[in-house]
Amino acid sequence: MALVLGAPGRAHAQSRVLCQKKNGSLFVRVGFCAKKETQVDVGDLGLVGPPGQDGQDGQPGADGAPGADGEAGPPGEPGPPGAAGATGPAGATGPPGGVMGPTGPMGPIGNVGPTGPPGSIGPPGGQGPKGDKGDTGSQGAPGAPGATGPQGPTGAQGPTGPPGPTGGQGPVGVTGPKGDPGGQGAAGPTGPTGATGPTGDTGTAGATGPPGFQGDPGPTGATGPTGPSGSSIALRSFQQQAPVTDSAAAVSGPLSLDPGSYVLLGKLYLSASAANITAVNVMCELHKDTEVLDVTGASVGAGEDVPLTLASTTIVQDAASAISIVCSTDASGDQATALWVQLIATQVNSVVSP
Repeated sequence: MALVLGAPGRAHAQSRVLCQKKNGSLFVRVGFCAKKETQVDVGDLGLVGPPGQDGQDGQPGADGAPGADGEAGPPGEPGPPGAAGATGPAGATGPPGGVMGPTGPMGPIGNVGPTGPPGSIGPPGGQGPKGDKGDTGSQGAPGAPGATGPQGPTGAQGPTGPPGPTGGQGPVGVTGPKGDPGGQGAAGPTGPTGATGPTGDTGTAGATGPPGFQGDPGPTGATGPTGPSGSSIALRSFQQQAPVTDSAAAVSGPLSLDPGSYVLLGKLYLSASAANITAVNVMCELHKDTEVLDVTGASVGAGEDVPLTLASTTIVQDAASAISIVCSTDASGDQATALWVQLIATQVNSVVSP
């Protein structure tokens, strides 16, 4: 088998075909195979490699010089009829001629001449104008739903709407099952007292019961008539001021009482120097001779005046007795002052000791 490649020429830009003669020779033709040749598929021969990338269009080559006329080949088979050409413009009407003779017989159809060689490919034309916008394509299938977004903030509460009309009363429902018994209710109010029944026979005396609880005090009785006026006398002593130290001493003026019954009242103020850093504790007693009738005390801060009161009753026997107020501080070196010390004794008919 022989493979013959045609020489490059004017038809290099045309498609090539592989043609085989009856004796097995292969030829590369331009466009189509010659008569009595069969076109061969290059893929059947295993000569076709993988398609290469499209190359860039080359510049159109210059027209070659016309070759010498070859010998006339045998007449080819008639080619397919060509496409009808465009109708030419109508020619001008000729002058009227003589009388038209009869139509002659149709001559024989001549053989179709050989196809001339294809012309060279012209340069590519310029880009045509932009085409009209195409129709809108059909709507695509809906996409998959996206992920749920985060919940937005709660909107402000809207105003309360007006109350709707009252609906009609619904039908009476069926009676429900009997409920369990409820707990015992609270005791009802005491009923009215019944009429007094007839007096029964006197029964035997029962045993004496235990003493009952002491009742509430009864109301105060009416004031009795005023008794006869008794004789009374009031005695008073007064001391403007007296020092108080850690040694017990009288701070009141002298007051002597004759035998009789008396009501005693003592009053004074205690004061501490502003120079004292801490409070001074003072104790005061109401004395009849050496007998203590009442006791009181106070803690006196710097610059303070603290009032004290003492009171008691007493009975003076046979001989006169001295009444006094005796005070002292509870710590060595502490000092205070007793001011406006008064001692009053009021004589009465009698006193009752508890």
